[in-house]
Amino acid sequence: GITPESVKKALVAGDGVIFTPSPDVSAMAGFSDQEQELLRDPEGIRKEIARLRKQMLKHAENLEFEAAAGLRDRIKRLEEVELGF
Repeated sequence: GITPESVKKALVAGDGVIFTPSPDVSAMAGFSDQEQELLRDPEGIRKEIARLRKQMLKHAENLEFEAAAGLRDRIKRLEEVELGF
């Protein structure tokens, strides 16, 4: 079936954005304070995901699969936070 959800868009006035929803607090759990500050910006999230993907691929190339899997899981959590915007 269809699950109703709130619309998560910025409210815009004639002169700019007046309210931007922040990501769900539960999605931010497990990140350090410094990381949480970075993750409040959608562009910061995208940059961090790209950086972690590069790291993950390097670990996989070096046959460090446990490290690559850890980064994969972290990327997945960041993508969930990004969807909260």
